[in-house]
Amino acid sequence: MKYSVYASLFALAVAAGCKEKPKPAPPPTPAGSVAPPVAAKPVPAPVAPPVAAPAPKLIIAASKLDLVRSGLKEIKLDADGNITVEGKPYAKLSADGKISKITGEVVASIGDDGTVDFVGQTDDKSVYNIDEQGKVTLDGEEAFRIDEDGAVWKRGPDGKLTNDGLAVYDGPPSTRRAVALLMVAISGGARTAPPPPPVVHQR
Repeated sequence: MKYSVYASLFALAVAAGCKEKPKPAPPPTPAGSVAPPVAAKPVPAPVAPPVAAPAPKLIIAASKLDLVRSGLKEIKLDADGNITVEGKPYAKLSADGKISKITGEVVASIGDDGTVDFVGQTDDKSVYNIDEQGKVTLDGEEAFRIDEDGAVWKRGPDGKLTNDGLAVYDGPPSTRRAVALLMVAISGGARTAPPPPPVVHQR
């Protein structure tokens, strides 16, 4: 009887010793080491694409027209679009396709398609068009053009384009359209065109 009691007590002690010891609790985190909350990044506002500036209708650069043999004196166009005749102010061209008097009054302009529009009343109802190479058409037919070497070919009364050295301009090819617009205005396309340059009567 005593043996069984001791055996029972021994079995209880062994069972108690075999129980899993509780794991120690993790040490508390120091107050200073607590990670701050991460702030949400603001969503950037949509950026509108840049609006492209309109392309200039006229390229302005220093040029010179030699029309002396046709009775007109030397005409110069500077890089700012100022037009002078024998050094005196005459008119002005702007990159947006306008030609104006020295008073600022616009007398003619060129559209995106090259069509010339004369401001105010006009005696000539014909339609002028100037392409980027400086070729001018009048009612669909070529009126004059500026060649690679600057020579100006004009349509004569017989309908043929001729060049006898009367009109040659000196300037970069990119300015042909601007020079052609100036020549169209001088030719009297509009009643309000700038006054013609002084005429030299040749003997």
